[in-house]
Amino acid sequence: MLLTIFFNDQFCVALIERQSEGKYFSSLHTFGKEPSDNQIFDFVNYELPGIISRQSEFVKSDEFEIKKSAQKD
Repeated sequence: MLLTIFFNDQFCVALIERQSEGKYFSSLHTFGKEPSDNQIFDFVNYELPGIISRQSEFVKSDEFEIKKSAQKD
């Protein structure tokens, strides 16, 4: 699983990506303003498991590859 939190010029958003059994799953979660460390901790421990269990849209993962992108300066 890959969790990426980014600012999309309006809100802080979490992109949740995972691959399982040859399928690619993704979800977005909007935080609103920049989340604190405690908000991220609570999200990962309490909300993220439910989001993952509800992910149902998928494509074959041989069409995608999850990579960590290089940070831009």
